[in-house]
Amino acid sequence: MKKVSLENLNDKISKISESGKSFIEEQDLERRVDQLKGEAKTIIRKHPIASIGVGIFVGYLIGRLLNRD
Repeated sequence: MKKVSLENLNDKISKISESGKSFIEEQDLERRVDQLKGEAKTIIRKHPIASIGVGIFVGYLIGRLLNRD
């Protein structure tokens, strides 16, 4: 009977550690995304014309790749 209890306890601990790990990873990911957004805004504000040019070029490339015959 003790063996079953220990297995259940072990399963519960594993589930809790996995949910805690995913929660920490999601917060870390959210922090990184916010950091990248801030850096992108800074670059766009410093170089607005170049940013527009790059955006147009990337859009053109994606359009060409998606409309291949």
